[in-house]
Amino acid sequence: MVCRIWDDISEQYVDSNLLLGNGFSRNISERFGYASLFDKAFDVDCLQNERIKSLSRSFDNTHQFEELLETLHVAGLVNTALNSGTPLYDSDYDFIRTSLANAVRAVHPTYDSVQRILLAIGQELKKYSNVYTTNYDLLIYWAITSVANYQNYFCDYFWSDGVSFDPFNTDVWGRKTKLIYLHGALHLLGVIRGF
Repeated sequence: MVCRIWDDISEQYVDSNLLLGNGFSRNISERFGYASLFDKAFDVDCLQNERIKSLSRSFDNTHQFEELLETLHVAGLVNTALNSGTPLYDSDYDFIRTSLANAVRAVHPTYDSVQRILLAIGQELKKYSNVYTTNYDLLIYWAITSVANYQNYFCDYFWSDGVSFDPFNTDVWGRKTKLIYLHGALHLLGVIRGF
């Protein structure tokens, strides 16, 4: 496999789609690594629940929050279908989701510590039709808002009343990079809680 420098190949991807995963955030701060986030979730206060620890151990001590959330979701669906009830699954699901938000908040770098690279990232993101992301942090938002008149270049579909998403109001006018959060906009929970 030939390793290429992004600057040498990036122009061939203009106006295409870009997927940003955890590697994007980890390049800015290693504290966004899955193991680091999972460890922080234990430290912060959220994953002290023995059921959650046991669930993680049953999946080879996974550090993947999404895997645990999906497992609990499916378990709840199965129990509902079998009419067994879901006494713990919903609360454990919420517990892990809150834990993830708290862990991201706890390890998140300050704006000032990453400000020098945000404009370059924002300028790069303007080149794409769609930016899909699985990240939960504020780095992409900080990057796009560092671009002058960023509203002319980016949209995130949260333009309806109360800064909310309206599935019936999704038409994008003009050439704007559309931001799509594949896991949902958990970072907005962080904003509300005071990232």
